[in-house]
Amino acid sequence: YNYKQYKMVGHGGALDGFVSQIAMVPDLNLGIAVFTNQEYTGAYYSVIYHLLDYYMKFPSFDWISGYKNREDSSVARTKREQKKNIIVPDVNTKPSLPLEKYAGIYNDKLIGDISITKDNNSMVLRFEQSPQLVADLKHFQYDTFIAHFRNKDFRADSYLTFSLNPDGSVDEVKMKIIDPDSDLDFDSLRFKPVKK
Repeated sequence: YNYKQYKMVGHGGALDGFVSQIAMVPDLNLGIAVFTNQEYTGAYYSVIYHLLDYYMKFPSFDWISGYKNREDSSVARTKREQKKNIIVPDVNTKPSLPLEKYAGIYNDKLIGDISITKDNNSMVLRFEQSPQLVADLKHFQYDTFIAHFRNKDFRADSYLTFSLNPDGSVDEVKMKIIDPDSDLDFDSLRFKPVKK
C-alpha cells in the first residue's frame, strides 16, 4: 500500500487479546514493529503513523485522537444499528415442536454440516467443519432460538430460525447475526436437514 508518496509493506497478526503490525518503507530502509496486548488496531496504527510522519519529515498529527474519534463514531454507529435490530420477543410463545424434534444434522453447501443436539433441557449447535464454533441455544420466540456462542470474541450470537414443513418436520434452518459489526456473516446460509 502507499502512504503519501512512499510504498509501504506491512503485515499484521492477531491472537485473542493481542494484535501486532509491522510496517516497512523500502525507500527509507525503515521498518517498524508494534506488539500490543489489546485488540484495537488503532493502537498500533497510531504508533506506526506517528513514527512514519517523523521519519518522512511530515508535519505531526495527533493520530491517537484521530483513531479515538474514529472508534467513538464506530461505537455510536454500532449502538444505533443494534437499537434498530432489537427484536422484543413475544414471551407468551413456545416452540412448535418438542426440543428433540429440532435436533439433527443440517447441511449448507458452502459451510458443510452443523449438528444440533439436545442436552438435558438445552440445545447445542456445532459447526462440524469449524469446531471452535459451538453455541448454546435458548428459545427466543416461536421457532426461533438465540445461539449464544461459547467463544464471545467471535461476536457471533445469532437468531436461529427453523422453518417447518406442513407435516411438522424441519424444512430448513436460517441464521442471522445479531451484532452488525461481527466479522462473521451467516445471513445467506440455508441449512437443510440431512436425510438419515
